[in-house]
Amino acid sequence: MSNVEKLTQEKFEEAYDLAVYAFNLEQDSSSKEKFQSFFDATDTFGIFQNERLSSQLQVLPLDIYLHGINMSMGGISLVSSYPETRGMGNIKKLFVEALNDMNTKGMVLSYLDPFSYPFYRKFGYEVAFNEVIYEINAANLPRTEKYSGSMTRVNWDKEKEQLKKIYQDKYSEAIGPVKRIDWNWKRKISQHKNQKIALYKDTKDQPKGYVIYHFDKAELNRFIIDEMIYLDQDAFIGIWQFIGSHQTSFEKFIYSAGEEEYIVDMFPDLRIKKEIKPFMMARIVNIETFLMQYPFKEKAQTTFYLRVTDKMASWNQGLWKVELRKTGRKVTKIVNENEIKDSEVLSASIQTWTQLFMNHRTMEGLHFHQRIIGSIPTAVDLADRIPSGTSQLYDHF
Repeated sequence: MSNVEKLTQEKFEEAYDLAVYAFNLEQDSSSKEKFQSFFDATDTFGIFQNERLSSQLQVLPLDIYLHGINMSMGGISLVSSYPETRGMGNIKKLFVEALNDMNTKGMVLSYLDPFSYPFYRKFGYEVAFNEVIYEINAANLPRTEKYSGSMTRVNWDKEKEQLKKIYQDKYSEAIGPVKRIDWNWKRKISQHKNQKIALYKDTKDQPKGYVIYHFDKAELNRFIIDEMIYLDQDAFIGIWQFIGSHQTSFEKFIYSAGEEEYIVDMFPDLRIKKEIKPFMMARIVNIETFLMQYPFKEKAQTTFYLRVTDKMASWNQGLWKVELRKTGRKVTKIVNENEIKDSEVLSASIQTWTQLFMNHRTMEGLHFHQRIIGSIPTAVDLADRIPSGTSQLYDHF
């Protein structure tokens, strides 16, 4: 019989060895240092068999931005087992424990970076973010107007507070980005060797944008844009002119962006390679708390009945009454569901509710494909309460 334990520093070496084996990591001082920083920042859950760590899972406590509010989120990482112990149900046990722990600690959402989308759907997760990858030939870089202000290559340690503020100003009203802490920033600016940063300032010397990038000469001399943030049109033009100044040195320019950013029209030749890929998954950990915090659009007062199916989190399972009032709201679980007419109820899995409220899928599409079951007027009414936008995420764990 194997039980889940929360690992302490005494078990660090075993956790590190498992991660190295499972993910085929380089076993050196640098990787160990990075793992230590991650281990210190997370809660690590493990299962031991014959007094040996056989499976583990880590939860990183973070906050995310959602339509102008902050929500607590648990980032799942390093889900791993030794090959000889796979198929024993250990990962399910770890997720049961992790979800219970996140719920107890008030984490409302959870994200993870999947190796298999079908595998993690079993635990209530679903795709909630896409990634758009542009591959641009050097000759096809945009020809922009001359911009005001200045672009300067900068050092992270000297300019980090300005860079952090640009990120916050850009995404604090968005849907899903991580409210970055020092751990996230360190990971972002050190994810590649020789990572570089350039900062845009306007004519008043105010920082309005930046680009994080690196060079990859292993394949076609590629210029890789790791992150680009701009707060106005001048910053946008300035950053692209800075990128274009490298035109003669590189054959390809690679840019990973969010779905909301449409840049194709900037290019002289519109026939560029654009690939949309599913990215991170998410799930609502506690539907009651989520619905109490969610920033529904203010309209006339109304009541919704939402049925939730969640095999992994029993506290979510059931029929929820959501009363939206001008003086506040109330979310309660219905004990006697027979008292509620079927025509008043919208039914879906926790995965589907997550996609809807994270703006990854529309009510129209989910209802059409019968992932949300209920009357069309009720579905339309709820959809009208959801703020517009597209889910965005630029971090992984």
